[in-house]
Amino acid sequence: MQHTIRRATPVFWMTLLTFISGMFPVGIAVCLVLAYGTHPALLALVAVLGAGWLGFLIRAVRIRFVASDGGLVIGNLFSTRRVAWSEIAGLTTGLGASGLQAGAGRVELHVVLKAGATLLVTATDTATERFEQLVKELLPVKELATAHGVPFEWKNLRELETLIVERLLRAVEAMASAARNMNRG
Repeated sequence: MQHTIRRATPVFWMTLLTFISGMFPVGIAVCLVLAYGTHPALLALVAVLGAGWLGFLIRAVRIRFVASDGGLVIGNLFSTRRVAWSEIAGLTTGLGASGLQAGAGRVELHVVLKAGATLLVTATDTATERFEQLVKELLPVKELATAHGVPFEWKNLRELETLIVERLLRAVEAMASAARNMNRG
């Protein structure tokens, strides 16, 4: 059995964002070549920036998490790691515990290794509003982990429920405020 999870962000938006962010440095390098001619150093700069941008785009699209009978494949932005079930002490969910999303109301999957390290799975990084979808995607992973004797723990569920309720209350309050403003105008 094999189960694959792709990054929660739609591939189209990830690709568009990476394309736009890469166009700036590559565009500057192309403008320099057009302004100062085809000097070998400028052509090398265009080639290096273009190759770096293309590599980043390819890595961004390949973010994934694969669980199979052989173990896990964790494809994050800058690395891909294969981990056998025998190396894993447990799988846990967390709330924005690391990286740029810290405290941002994001749900993450963490792979805790027997060696003591914890790996963040960016393919499962999702906003709290989509937690139900993530649970559905992780159920086959939980079954595989359990079949291989690896504990799977849903941590921080109380905090997660609180975050969701707070966001819903803020949204309802904002809609009520907007309705009051419309009635005044």
